[in-house]
Amino acid sequence: MTLHPMLRPILAVVAVLLLLALAYTGITGGVQQWAQWSTMAQRIQTGSQIVYGVCALFILITSFRWRHLRRVAEFGFVLGGVAAASLAAVVWGGGTVLSGLLAGIAAFAIAGAIVWMVHAGVDSFGVMRKAEN
Repeated sequence: MTLHPMLRPILAVVAVLLLLALAYTGITGGVQQWAQWSTMAQRIQTGSQIVYGVCALFILITSFRWRHLRRVAEFGFVLGGVAAASLAAVVWGGGTVLSGLLAGIAAFAIAGAIVWMVHAGVDSFGVMRKAEN
């Protein structure tokens, strides 16, 4: 699928803003919940929330520097987001396992879309830089 060249910078900006917002909410929310957990499942959910927040920042960094580590950051972001979303619905919200599964599937789709936007948008800056030289 080819994207219009004007759409790529827009995708990059949206992806960066989403990653910054998710990094903030993941890290601050995880730190705030750290003292509130009472079960091991809540501890795991809190840890995975911090992981997706840190990995969101790491994706931003590895998009421009240390590119060889970007796949690790993306994997951690997706895995942390899925674990945090699916566990949060069950261990903090008191939902059913089915609601946790649905939350995990939705988190996977959203995280995948954000990773795709990073690839489609931010990678275009490297192509533009090569074209300018």
